[in-house]
Amino acid sequence: MQDTTPMPVAPVEPMAPAAPMAPEAPVAPVEPMAAPMAPAAPTAPEVPAAPATPADGGMTQPGM
Repeated sequence: MQDTTPMPVAPVEPMAPAAPMAPEAPVAPVEPMAAPMAPAAPTAPEVPAAPATPADGGMTQPGM
């Protein structure tokens, strides 16, 4: 039984180096995504803001 306990510990070591590699990969795609998202954010709220106001107002008028 003692031999089986040390065996599973070995695979845990190689997993450690994989963790630091994972965050590096997602970090790259996050940077480019922020750039296109910044200009899209100000443009998106402006367009839906107009239709959103009349849509909400219509529902509020009948309720009032």
